[in-house]
Amino acid sequence: MSREPFRVLAVEDQEDDRRILERCMGRTGHDVDLSFARNGVEFLERLAHDDEPFRLVLLDLNMPLKDGREVLREARQDAHTVPIVVLTTSADPADVEDAYRSGANAYFIKPYDIQEFVDLLGTIVEHWRQATAPRTARGRGSDGPD
Repeated sequence: MSREPFRVLAVEDQEDDRRILERCMGRTGHDVDLSFARNGVEFLERLAHDDEPFRLVLLDLNMPLKDGREVLREARQDAHTVPIVVLTTSADPADVEDAYRSGANAYFIKPYDIQEFVDLLGTIVEHWRQATAPRTARGRGSDGPD
């Protein structure tokens, strides 16, 4: 049974980081439909108005207009249930604690090594593909284990 592409919205303001993320995601071996929002305002608009829901959000913390911390709180206050994984360069324990307190589902520090980044993205996608699979599709021959 072929799987539909896994819809991911990455919220990243830096063009170079978007290119690296796109390239690394393409090397994971997963069929991912990757879209980008360039800042927190664009993210909230996409979350509210895209016709087809995203199955995962990758959220950077440090962005202009509205940073990741602020939009994470707003998304959860608006009852959006899409899994939000913080993917950032910040290793500050206060950022980690605040992200989880604000509703992040996971928090990862972006590795500098490209292969490590590919491996991390592959692990994140595989986990959330299985975790967000429709219940009827989790049986034999689907996204779930046999």
